[in-house]
Amino acid sequence: MASDITLSNAVRNNLLSLQNTADLLGRTQERLATGKKVNSALDNPTNFFTASSLTARSSDLSSLLDSVSNSVQALKAADTGISGLTKLVESAKATARQALQAPVAYTQKPSVTSNALTGISADALTGTTNKVTGTKAGLTLDKTLNEGSITIATANGAATTITVGAAPGNAATVGDVIDQINSVSGLAARLTDTGKLEITSADGTGVQINYKGGAADLAAGPSETTGTVAVADDAALQALFATDKELTLVAEDGDTSTITLTATSTKEDLLTALNANGFSAEFDTDNQLRVGREDGQSFTVSGTAATDLGITNGTFVAASQGGSFTAPPPGTSQVSGTVAVADDAALQALAGEINLVAEDGDSATYTIDGTSTIADLTSTLTANGFTVSFDSDNQLKIARDDGQSFSVAGTGAAALGIDNGTTVPAYDPADTAGPLEQLGLSSTYSNNLDGKSLTVTTGQGTSDERTVTVSFGVGEDQVNSIAALNQAFGDAGVAVEALVVNGSLKIQSTNAAAGQTFEIEGTALGATGTDAAFTSATGTTKESTPATFGGAGDESRKAFVKDYNDLLKQINVLASDSSYNGINLLAGDDLSVVFNENGSSKLDIKGVSFDAEGLGLNDITESDFRDSQSVNNVIGKLDAALGSLRSQASKFGSNLSIVETRQNFTKELINVLDTGAANLTLADTNEEGANALALQTRQQLSTTALSLSSQADQAVLRLF
Repeated sequence: MASDITLSNAVRNNLLSLQNTADLLGRTQERLATGKKVNSALDNPTNFFTASSLTARSSDLSSLLDSVSNSVQALKAADTGISGLTKLVESAKATARQALQAPVAYTQKPSVTSNALTGISADALTGTTNKVTGTKAGLTLDKTLNEGSITIATANGAATTITVGAAPGNAATVGDVIDQINSVSGLAARLTDTGKLEITSADGTGVQINYKGGAADLAAGPSETTGTVAVADDAALQALFATDKELTLVAEDGDTSTITLTATSTKEDLLTALNANGFSAEFDTDNQLRVGREDGQSFTVSGTAATDLGITNGTFVAASQGGSFTAPPPGTSQVSGTVAVADDAALQALAGEINLVAEDGDSATYTIDGTSTIADLTSTLTANGFTVSFDSDNQLKIARDDGQSFSVAGTGAAALGIDNGTTVPAYDPADTAGPLEQLGLSSTYSNNLDGKSLTVTTGQGTSDERTVTVSFGVGEDQVNSIAALNQAFGDAGVAVEALVVNGSLKIQSTNAAAGQTFEIEGTALGATGTDAAFTSATGTTKESTPATFGGAGDESRKAFVKDYNDLLKQINVLASDSSYNGINLLAGDDLSVVFNENGSSKLDIKGVSFDAEGLGLNDITESDFRDSQSVNNVIGKLDAALGSLRSQASKFGSNLSIVETRQNFTKELINVLDTGAANLTLADTNEEGANALALQTRQQLSTTALSLSSQADQAVLRLF
């Protein structure tokens, strides 16, 4: 709207300049008052809206910092909890180690024990070794040997028999025996420095003397004899014994088996009666009776029933020889008559007195008359160390088992075919000893472990199950010593140990695993009543005996069980208390940390369950601390728990580092945003102050100029 007032050009120009100055001064004063040079979109739309965007993002990030800060504290609370849990788990481990060092809690370890095994020793489980040394010292190569034979074999090889005697081709001297042994592949022989014969298996498979191998031999042992009469069935046996007859087996140590056979006896009755006191009896594939000694002792077979079964009455079976002969055993002094006495009547037809006198004065006397019987004669004279009987030829036989010399006198002796006054010399072992005795060798043979396998399993049906199979023998990959057997157990991690006890192999849990039971199976195990090394009711598996516990050690370890379980309770409590602001990363809570305003950048932290159960720890029972293996199993779980704690501590530490790094980054980014916004909108107060001062001066000057212009316009008034 045009002004109704007419101003001069100078006044109007000065007025306009004053108005502009006032406007600039007002704007400068506003900038000084707000500190900004852009206070609205009108000031600078680009800078205003850019600064507003930067300020808004800065504000959003600032609001996230509180959440990030809470996350940092939640992670620190979890880390603190893990540190506490670690100390508690280490305390539990210390308790377990104390239990480990306490006295043992068992009184008997689980075990299985074999039947008696012939010849077993710690260095020869199967009764064979790869070296046999005779006991006879001072032998020379030219020493002449008595007639006989020596059978030698390696455990896995064929048997070789060396015939000793004067005939061409036979071994006559010790040197000849050595030469013949050395000619056998796999065997070597020599005389030691002390003159003992030593026989060695070159291939390490073991040496067996007088070895008897093959399916045709009696499985029960090496000393044996076989009848010649076939007994097809019970009826055939009963047909032999219309009248009762007796069969007696007597071993050199006095063991005896006896049966009276009758018209009702069965083959089973016979075998049952004879299979006693170390004897073994069977009917072979030809239905002929075979009797033997499992331990290889010599024995005699006597009785009228023996003859009917095809074994000469009075047969002596030498130790480990497998042969038989009718003479009284070596080691006795003896004499035989030449007159056959078929029955009592034949004896009564004779007359006279028989006087027996031994060198130490022992004596026995009997007078034959019309009432004498064979039974009376034999029973009366069998006294004071004398043994008198009628042999299978019905001839009188007199012997001294102690080998003393004795005399036989009287007309009765002469009547029976023994010269009146006969002197029987003392038995001289050197004169009749066989080559085995002369060389100091004894029979060696394998027992029921030889060639058999045994599988031992511990921890059946659990994650700790361990099993090992061993084969017994002296061949490659076989074990024949306690050391080798225990080495096999140890290599397989089977916590058992073996030892030889009273002629049996005993396998028991180790001291460290005294509470575990185990089982065995394999060909070394058979049914009860068999000749297997180990026997069981099933014949296929055998469980170890259970452990028994007690004593001071058991009570001590029970106390440690309580201490351990109390520590697990504290683990549960501490884990539940490790929370911050309602978040417990040790109780399964998850945490999500957002780092930017739209949530596209974040860190998801997975919580864990670190109570005792979550750490793989459970309350234990008394059995868990009773032996070292059980304690070590608990310690293994504690070590795993410590590993989990340390691993999780590392993860939480890494997460904390990330969150703290992003926290610092966000703070710095907020500063960058705020600075950028300020750079776009903030005024330079120094500049604006200078502008204000200049404008104030200009305003004063403009006012003065306006005044001067106005005064110029007033000059006309002087005309009036």
